[in-house]
Amino acid sequence: MNILIITIGDETVASSRTRVYQYLPYFENDKMTYKLMNYDGYGGNQRLNLKIRRVLKRIFIAAYIVFNMFRFNNIFIQKVLFNNLMLNLIKFNSFLFKTKIIFDFDDAIFEHSKISDELFSGIIQISDLVILENDFSKKKVESINDKANILLATGPIDTNRYIKKTNLNKDKIIIGWIGSPSTTQYLLLIKDVILKICKENSNVLFYSIGSNLLLNEDEKKYIKQFAWELNTEVEILQNFDIGIMPLDMNAWSEGKGGYKILQYMSMNIPSIVTPVGINKKLIQNGFNGYKVDNTKEWYEKLLVLINDEQLRYEMGNNARKAVLDKYSFEHYYKFLKKELL
Repeated sequence: MNILIITIGDETVASSRTRVYQYLPYFENDKMTYKLMNYDGYGGNQRLNLKIRRVLKRIFIAAYIVFNMFRFNNIFIQKVLFNNLMLNLIKFNSFLFKTKIIFDFDDAIFEHSKISDELFSGIIQISDLVILENDFSKKKVESINDKANILLATGPIDTNRYIKKTNLNKDKIIIGWIGSPSTTQYLLLIKDVILKICKENSNVLFYSIGSNLLLNEDEKKYIKQFAWELNTEVEILQNFDIGIMPLDMNAWSEGKGGYKILQYMSMNIPSIVTPVGINKKLIQNGFNGYKVDNTKEWYEKLLVLINDEQLRYEMGNNARKAVLDKYSFEHYYKFLKKELL
């Protein structure tokens, strides 16, 4: 079994890391060979203004696909939208050489203003398998190709990496969030609630990983921001006692993958979330977290978990069990392997 893998980014790019790179040890363990190519030619730690390098790399990859597709049983395309010429060439070569086309995407990229409907529809129409995260995206794919072969893979999450550290010596209860600068906007939805909670409860702090909140000196007493780094995210997450995922109620949120919730759940952390999209499925209200609709409920449910250590423990254990059963790499890999063979 030989697989050509085209990713949108390197291992520092969240979607590529979670949707491709963390599967590679499983491929190697099963003696599947692969050729991995990063289409955009950059990762999270590189400057994005290297346009010439990126263009040259894209040309090279396009040429490689055209002239080497016969070598591969599968071509796995992660989130890359090729132009119409490339789509037609891939389609022709896949027919000629019996190569299976697999397209994987996470969030509802079809809702993004910069994404071409034509190119998204094009890759869906020629794919033998589409791997996606949630029912919202599934409905979109089925509206384009009602005969599409779909594998619904929420996350998945590496449950061997995201593990709770139990022997922490802390004197504070930590409410936490993980994301990126571009998603800091969601934290602003409940920033005032967070500050109110922390000011009223001297034993509570808020940690954010990857955000770029603009804080005054007083706010910095209660909110601590950490830069996201692959080698430190787990260590910081291990301090969380409560994880949060606030969102807007819109189509983009409907199509999000809920990965931060899976990170919390895998690490025995109860979550409080906005009930939109996959969040409604991941969180069972009162069992492994809470779904809240407004700032009043955010305040009330945060206090419930802050004041009840046993409840946090029980909800966290329930969350971890759900991840192991339904959302781990081990769970999804058996389905992906069946499709690849």
